[in-house]
Amino acid sequence: MSNKYFKNFPLVKYGQHDVRNIMLKVAAGKRLFENFDNFYPYTVKEGETLTEVSFNYYGSVDYVWVIALSNNIIDPVYDWPLSLQDFENFIIQKYGSIEEALRPSKANYYSSSGYSYYMTKTTYENIDEVDRIGWSPIDNYTYEFIKNEEKRKIRLIDNSIVVDLGNEIEKLLRKVNRLNQETTE
Repeated sequence: MSNKYFKNFPLVKYGQHDVRNIMLKVAAGKRLFENFDNFYPYTVKEGETLTEVSFNYYGSVDYVWVIALSNNIIDPVYDWPLSLQDFENFIIQKYGSIEEALRPSKANYYSSSGYSYYMTKTTYENIDEVDRIGWSPIDNYTYEFIKNEEKRKIRLIDNSIVVDLGNEIEKLLRKVNRLNQETTE
């Protein structure tokens, strides 16, 4: 994420070092996030990064945080769609091999009408009944692939609003900094 976004976060002591308190939250832009007209749907392309989307849409990498914030992205690796190579590495790490993840006998997931759900035997005791009501097992690879593809559907805040949002957050953080300085003096 951009250093510009974090520059106004207050400094706190961490051991012997002064560090930015990136855990601080400010209530900014609430009205922006409540109005769906302020957003545009966007589909992340194969291998495209948060930085690339920010640069291509906003003309600057300084707005990566806006994309993360408006899409509830906490972990920029696993909350973002993985490239095919990274996805396959993830599958191998989680399931041991791609072949193992593709095994129907290892299915922990069930699908109905295009929706995938995680089900274990304790979730639904009678798997025969699940099959009878239109649920069918899908392999672990397919389930993980569907989840990864769903992450491609994001929303971008309108380009004309993003500068105002950044200014509002910056102003609030400066106020927090002033209040912190007043209480420590």
